[in-house]
Amino acid sequence: MREITEEAVESRASGNELTGPNSVLLDQERAGRALRLFLVAIVVLLAVMAATAWHYRYHLWWLYGSSRLGLGEVQAIPDHPMPNIPTPQGWVRCRVGCVEFSLPPELAKNRAAPKNGAPIVTFQEGSRSVIVDLPRDEGELSDLLEIAAGLCPQSQRFTIPRLRRACYQASSGDFRWSMTPNEVRWHAFCIAMRKLMELIPDGYTESFFREGVEGIVHFGGERAVFEWETSDRRCGGYMHFIDRTGKVDPFWVRAVCGSLKVLNEVEADNRKALSDTTASLDR
Repeated sequence: MREITEEAVESRASGNELTGPNSVLLDQERAGRALRLFLVAIVVLLAVMAATAWHYRYHLWWLYGSSRLGLGEVQAIPDHPMPNIPTPQGWVRCRVGCVEFSLPPELAKNRAAPKNGAPIVTFQEGSRSVIVDLPRDEGELSDLLEIAAGLCPQSQRFTIPRLRRACYQASSGDFRWSMTPNEVRWHAFCIAMRKLMELIPDGYTESFFREGVEGIVHFGGERAVFEWETSDRRCGGYMHFIDRTGKVDPFWVRAVCGSLKVLNEVEADNRKALSDTTASLDR
């Protein structure tokens, strides 16, 4: 059979057409060769597609997930460094748990005791209110911060204010096909956490990161929410500012936030603050 095939090839090369069994054998050999090449091409194509899909698995997962969860139109919230505002003369030092801060005297003297054991203290005067959450132990959030540090491509160490700032600055429009898988995972984490951590729709934020204490304020209309945490992640908390006249004044909010000081005690002072029914003022 080999001799017939070689004879058929030589005959075709010399321009002589073959008929009969030799022609059939030659056509079968060519068909077999073509089939093998086709199968090799299919295998190579499938391998390339599989490698591409594997490389872009997080990209594809994010596009599908963001569409299903409504995360495709998330916009970044502008952030600016908080100006350093000195404490105005005549303001009064107040203490809630292990936190000290300064307030205008008309607010400081109108302190409402916690009701029904609620972990908040309210200062109110006219249209303005300051609601202070008792400082919390940040150990319960350590797992979240460790996850964020592991996902961040820069391996950054986070506090809650730093993580909030990173999530607020993320936008759905940041997604690129050129992102590495790690960058896509970090992008997806920030967008998802942004929806979970959002304190006020839209608005803008101001943040500061100084030795000992870090914080971020989210301004929006008649409200502003200040979240702070110690740099060693020992404790943290919130302060809520409300001005029912329509828009909270950033000046006095900055002054209050800038005056915040965290003392060493946490649990003992929190219990004392809950049982204390009078203002705790340091003059």
